[in-house]
Amino acid sequence: MDPCRDQIELAAYRRWERGGRRHGGDRADWIAAEKDLRFALNYRWIAREILRPGASTSASDGRNRTDRTQPRLCRYCEQVEPLTSFTTSPRVMPVFLDLAASVEADECDDCRAHHEAELARPFEAFTRSFLEPDPSSREAGATISSPALKAFVRLGLAILPATGLRYVGETLEWVANPDHAHDRSTIRSERLGCRVYRTPEPVPAPFASIASRVGLDVRYPHLLFFLGARRVVFQTYMPFSTLDEDVDDECRVGPALSMSMQTGGTVLESVSTFVPAVSPGVTTPVGCG
Repeated sequence: MDPCRDQIELAAYRRWERGGRRHGGDRADWIAAEKDLRFALNYRWIAREILRPGASTSASDGRNRTDRTQPRLCRYCEQVEPLTSFTTSPRVMPVFLDLAASVEADECDDCRAHHEAELARPFEAFTRSFLEPDPSSREAGATISSPALKAFVRLGLAILPATGLRYVGETLEWVANPDHAHDRSTIRSERLGCRVYRTPEPVPAPFASIASRVGLDVRYPHLLFFLGARRVVFQTYMPFSTLDEDVDDECRVGPALSMSMQTGGTVLESVSTFVPAVSPGVTTPVGCG
């Protein structure tokens, strides 16, 4: 669903008011209002976790981890005790983000080992390149490797409410598949990548969130994952949902937001860049630019 002209005009006017009624930014206000309205008309937030060290949040699976009469079920491979073991920490946020205690999910030892061996280092290398305070530290023409992208999707799966797991069986298989060399066709067909927003001010609090498509407009993907920290917000589409069969190829990355923030008396939009995915050993992006 697209916003109509009257909706955009009203939202742009209100944005102009919030920005101190300053003139000369009417086009920017219109574009930002259109972006945010398009997102609001097509998505609703179904999970949002504020990430603070020491404030543990469990995934929404309806299970009581203190009740040892319930066998633990791995969220990623769906293996259950005693067929698999759970001896590692349930914390899923990378330690280097200083938010490691924030989110917990049942993850078996095998899945954790796969993450540490295959996904953790590419994810850290990619996110650190954007979290650096100096934007010039990022190279032009940046790409995201498929293992790093899988790590983002893994975090999204950790906070996805249990009611959404029935749609993402293939997503779980893709994240767990160590054969990244065969991801090229997937990246091409799914137009995978990561949208990166450089915010004008630090985000008020680090967060992880999921937006789910609403309504009958299937042009956009079913699930979008967001991770925000410092002055950066990462947005990626969670592929292979069973509700994405009719998604428009040009819209698979999901609609962009303005990610606007109040800076002094001015409302400023974030700078947004789409970073295309590549499979390991490939330097030319095969996703959408």
